[in-house]
Amino acid sequence: MPNECKIGRRWKGLMKALSFGGGVQTTALITLIARKELLTPDVIAFSDTGCEWPETYDFLERYTKPLLRKLAIPFVTVRHAKPLMEYYRQYRAIPQAFQRSCTDNFKVRPLAKEFKKLGIIEEWIGFSEEEQGRAKRKTERPIRKNIIAKFPLIDLGLNRADCASEIERFGWPVPPKSACICCPFQHPSRIAELSRAHPDLFEQVAQMEDKAIERKPGYYISRLPWRQMAQPQMQFEGDWSYGCAEGYCLR
Repeated sequence: MPNECKIGRRWKGLMKALSFGGGVQTTALITLIARKELLTPDVIAFSDTGCEWPETYDFLERYTKPLLRKLAIPFVTVRHAKPLMEYYRQYRAIPQAFQRSCTDNFKVRPLAKEFKKLGIIEEWIGFSEEEQGRAKRKTERPIRKNIIAKFPLIDLGLNRADCASEIERFGWPVPPKSACICCPFQHPSRIAELSRAHPDLFEQVAQMEDKAIERKPGYYISRLPWRQMAQPQMQFEGDWSYGCAEGYCLR
């Protein structure tokens, strides 16, 4: 269990803003704040791409927002000018793994624009213990000079499994992984799950990819065509270890 708010004592003096992604790590930060094991941030900001999994939106409305209202912690939602999939359909394009323009345009920059209004701030980012390398790179290459990146989970020595335990200790169910429904980093099992649980959303992503293929044949979101990825007989070998749980996007 994290001890008394040692990291908070070291960070006094600046506005503190938590970048909330809706997944396990940032939800664990919310529970630590509620138990007063972290300082209370001045604001919590959620960058909504418009295409998170429905279960993520449901958890946010059922658990996170009511608690933050009770704690009187401001919660703001920021967005790109257009929802992510609408934007890509317009340009007959798709999110691409390792290009990261989707994260930059629909997560990072809307948050940075909101935080700029606050002056110089500390941005709390939900990277956990196993992501220290990513935290170091983000610190070395900040997107805005007025933002100082801080990583409370790393400071507390908590990994993703620890975060799930913290949420359960608080009495909440562990939220699903947060990710866009069209994320190229998803494991094939998640794509198949989307086709079963939300066939309408699955088809929207497939149609977005179809438009991109019309412009550029062989232009797929994942390694194979979207509809093919969800077929039950498909067998996937090789390295599928990357994904939202490994920190490729904000959580």
